[in-house]
Amino acid sequence: NFGNAVAIQGTRIIAGAWNEDESASGTTTLSSAGSAYVFEGCPYPGNHSFTDDPVAVCIGEDLMLNALITFSESYQWQVSSGGAYTNVVDGTLYSGATLPFLAISNVPYCMNGYKYRCKITSACGAVIYRAFVLDINPASYTEKVELQASDRASNDLFGDDVAVSGNYAIAGAKFEDHDALGGNTLSAAGSAYLYERDLGGNWTQVKKITATLRGAGATFGFSVDIYGDYAVIGAPGEDISGSNQAGAVYIYQRIAGAWTFKQRLIAPVLATDDMFGHSVAIDGDKQIIVGARGEDENAGGGGTLTDAGAAYVYEYLPAYDSFNIVPFKIVASDRAAGDRDGRGFGSRHGRPHSRH
Repeated sequence: NFGNAVAIQGTRIIAGAWNEDESASGTTTLSSAGSAYVFEGCPYPGNHSFTDDPVAVCIGEDLMLNALITFSESYQWQVSSGGAYTNVVDGTLYSGATLPFLAISNVPYCMNGYKYRCKITSACGAVIYRAFVLDINPASYTEKVELQASDRASNDLFGDDVAVSGNYAIAGAKFEDHDALGGNTLSAAGSAYLYERDLGGNWTQVKKITATLRGAGATFGFSVDIYGDYAVIGAPGEDISGSNQAGAVYIYQRIAGAWTFKQRLIAPVLATDDMFGHSVAIDGDKQIIVGARGEDENAGGGGTLTDAGAAYVYEYLPAYDSFNIVPFKIVASDRAAGDRDGRGFGSRHGRPHSRH
């Protein structure tokens, strides 16, 4: 079951294999303990300052173009995608449009072959151009590491969902039984594991996370996502106030290098078998979407159709430092019983993600 869940950002890919039995070293076998595999591409890791033409860079990387001349009256970077040059303007993609150094963020492959030049005007009015052409490597990926839980055990299904963002990766183990300290056994309470990549390219487990309200069968870690300093983990099997498998979602934030619990989300209307948290996603604007594959009602709370499914969108509110508790509910325009809409989500914050 390698590839049951996959995610990509920039030149890093993570793929889950929840049915993997062998340890990373191949020395021990535990049935369905699970693994996740990290692949990295591109022969040009990290950020660069380029002074030669062409400029070699990988998809999703950041780069800096250097005009070399720093004793001038003014600078104006310009770009051509095949036609006439136009002035570069600072924004999401560019910064330093009128400086000796132009920074380009998260380079997409569609910019392959783009030409850049810096129009340099000296104090005496002379104009000099420094030109570059982007040569974007689509990257070939090689396996970097096999990730496994520090306390791996049979049938944990580690890697049933995975996500990656920058130097951090997360893997869910929905059938894991123990708390973060390895005790308090609760069958299929679930857990999630966070990994960090150091400057040497080594991936290390930095935290095992379990729900603040653990319960047998909650399947915490059934769905996971990560972006920047936020990790989102679904527990669709969690029982709440007498509603079995109503489901919940837990948000964690990295503060001063430590991942800490921030907030728990539940559906505004609880119902048995809604499985809120069956899928989750978070984007760079701190918006979270949560799938509830067993939801029966439409956005207005009527039109009951068994297991039609729904999704809920939450937005971060800076004034309250929290995600809003009254979400926007989404249902399909052609919803039908058994559709289970909200079972999974696709593209998110520039990195496609898939699980089945």
